[in-house]
Amino acid sequence: MKGNEALAEAAIRAGCDAYFGYPITPQSEVLEYLAREAHARTGMVVLQAESEIAAINMIYGAAGTGKKVMTSSSSPGISLMQEGISYIACAELPCLIVNVVRAGPGLGTIQPSQSDYFQAVKGGGHGDYKLIVLAPSTVQEMVDHVKLAFELAFKWRNPVMILTDGALGQMMEKVELFPHTARTNEIYDWATVGKPKTRERTIITSLNIQPEKMQEVNLHLQRKYKEIEKEEIRYEAIDCEDADLILVAFGLVARICKKAADLAKRKGNQSCSV
Repeated sequence: MKGNEALAEAAIRAGCDAYFGYPITPQSEVLEYLAREAHARTGMVVLQAESEIAAINMIYGAAGTGKKVMTSSSSPGISLMQEGISYIACAELPCLIVNVVRAGPGLGTIQPSQSDYFQAVKGGGHGDYKLIVLAPSTVQEMVDHVKLAFELAFKWRNPVMILTDGALGQMMEKVELFPHTARTNEIYDWATVGKPKTRERTIITSLNIQPEKMQEVNLHLQRKYKEIEKEEIRYEAIDCEDADLILVAFGLVARICKKAADLAKRKGNQSCSV
């Protein structure tokens, strides 16, 4: 399957409730595939918003109801989403954001790039927040990371970004798809689902006028990010036990580094690894 389509299929199988997005090369196939497949098969809501700004704010609202929701875009579109992502992070809502990176700056080109790395891992928008970032190096990992992303998003009540690129989005590889996960109707105590007599009203906001309250929220978030860093770091180490030189990379470039290490070993340098 093509990477973008495999990721979209994985979203359907992971029990995603809603997708809001806007077409932009090189990730438009995600929206196209979901528009064709998702609603008919599972009842999943798929909506093309009028802009990336509208899409991320739809995600904000839908995530507040406790549903599995996602959006996807590419570099300039993700830049337009930064304010909304910042709100979602502060409100501690789970969602999946997919960035199929293209070269910049500005509108750049439609060619693949790894240029959004620092924005993704340091937090964009107004700062003082972090995303959980998963960076696949294969189409198979694009599939697997969708299911993992939703699990981590709800575990930590935090937006998760799959940071992939135009090459993987357009690349075709063999994949093994996981079984369908049934969509759930679980109601979380933090979700905004109306106020029945059995519970107090839920208020979700990222606005705290009182500086003491904002400081309290910020310190809480920083503690949470340290816990995530402690518990959730994932990486693949290949032949690193006795290495003199270790190549560190993410995404598609990791495949190039692995090949370079293999070539170095064949030429007699036995201590190069990834």
